Amino acid sequence: MKKKILIIILSLFFIINLTSCFSIRSKGNKSRETYSVFYIDNGVLQYFVKPLEFKSKGYTLHIDFTFRDTTQYQNQITANYTLYSKEPIKNIESIVIKTDTNSFQIIGNEKLYINKNKDGYQIRYSGLITYKQLTDFFYCKKLVIHIFLKDEKVFKPIARTSKMINIVREEVIDIIELNKEEN
Repeated sequence: MKKKILIIILSLFFIINLTSCFSIRSKGNKSRETYSVFYIDNGVLQYFVKPLEFKSKGYTLHIDFTFRDTTQYQNQITANYTLYSKEPIKNIESIVIKTDTNSFQIIGNEKLYINKNKDGYQIRYSGLITYKQLTDFFYCKKLVIHIFLKDEKVFKPIARTSKMINIVREEVIDIIELNKEEN
């Protein structure tokens, strides 16, 4: 009986290790609060930039990004965003990110869900941007996000978001760019 339990435990441990990628620890607490890094396969790393918060009058926007360090050769950066409001939100027509050097739209938007809780309503979408657009986002000095509902809402980063953007730029994007130059 003990042998069977030991075999089951070892089998579960082996299966879990084989079927999941493992997380690589970031440099410090601020990094862990800002992004996560996962080893995928053959030296490929996947990054998850945790939600960055933007504010507009009566609204809050959270946007996060998932990408791999090989995506500088591709155009597959996932941008997920959630809009919070006291008022019901049926649909987001479009979202445009404006930097000091560029303006681009998140494309292929797919509504994931609409939810209501005690604080109000939330609507979540997923879309795509390019690697170039991602670097514009993290390297810019001035960043504003425009969301078009029935009318246009303009969102600006909160102070914490600006700090998070600097951490991601220095610890993730800069390193990807350095590795890109070597290849």
